[in-house]
Amino acid sequence: MTEIITERLQGLPVRQAHITDLRQLHSDPLVMKTLSAMGEPHSLETSKASLNRALAHWEAHGFGIWFFRQRQDERFVGYCGLRHYLVEGMAESELLYAVTSDCWRQGFGFEMARAVLDHGVDALGLRSVVAFTLSNNLGSRRIMEKLGMTFEKSITHVNLPHLLYRLEPLKASGDPT
Repeated sequence: MTEIITERLQGLPVRQAHITDLRQLHSDPLVMKTLSAMGEPHSLETSKASLNRALAHWEAHGFGIWFFRQRQDERFVGYCGLRHYLVEGMAESELLYAVTSDCWRQGFGFEMARAVLDHGVDALGLRSVVAFTLSNNLGSRRIMEKLGMTFEKSITHVNLPHLLYRLEPLKASGDPT
């Protein structure tokens, strides 16, 4: 399993020990407002189920979600990853991320997403990636746009309106075309 290092962050593939970090995100009402319209914290059981799905994705595909900490002091920042996901019945490669609310507006979301996308292109050979967010999540939309993703369409995800962005065609960093 691959570690991802950026200027400020170290990302490790999801493990059972990350339940504490995931609970930090899932217990924060500000974070949860970016992940669900109700903004309600997830139960411990829901967090464990989410972690188990992430572990199973790694097992099945050899990639998934990384949990990121600041290199300087090992403070938890958030998670970011890639996964196979059905969007309106279509198989897609999805970029997903969440940042602790105390780390918002410091560029960590973009830093994680850029590094994970680079890994997806260079190591995994991905040529198209989607990301989606609630329409009112302006921070997430800014990250997608800064990554070079473009708005494709409005979708319904978990019975809520979302905006779907896409980045394609992606080229490996050594690809001259």
